[in-house]
This record gives sequence, structure tokens and C-alpha cells, in this order.
Amino acid sequence: MSTQRAFVIHFLQRPGQADAFAGRAEQVGSGETAHFDSPDELIGFLSRLLGRATRPPARQRAAAAAAGVRAAAGKDRATPPGSRRTRRRDPS
Repeated sequence: MSTQRAFVIHFLQRPGQADAFAGRAEQVGSGETAHFDSPDELIGFLSRLLGRATRPPARQRAAAAAAGVRAAAGKDRATPPGSRRTRRRDPS
């Protein structure tokens, strides 16, 4: 998981306001923080920072997806971790 897409959200409890929606959010990768007093403020902060997160170019994503498909197709032939693949020698 990218640290640019990871957040710590701390909700505050204020005396006498049991249903209040307030707290602080922090993006793990940048350390940028924001205090919020409503769901809209929290969503705005998250949206703004997630909008900055860059996606790889479409070609790179397609190549990675294709490589994952090829790797998954060959898994039944893969050697399990910690085991050794041996060849039988021809007795002749």
C-alpha cells in the first residue's frame, strides 16, 4: 500500500456533544494534517489529497495487469517456497 493513500483519522469526543463529528486527519506519507468539524470537511481533505496521488500511466497499468495474469496462470507449475525442484536422471 502506498503511504500516499494511507491516513490516520482521530475522532474527538466533546463533552455534551455525543453526536458531533470532529477530529483530525493525517496523511501518512506527507504528514499533512487537517482538523475537521463535519463529514464534508473530512471528505474534502481526503479527496484533495487522494486527487494528488498519481496513478501510473495506462500502458504501465495494462502491462502490470497482463504480467499478473501470466504469473497467475503459471502458479500451478511453480515450486513452493523452501522446496527444491529435482530432475530425474535418465538411467541410460
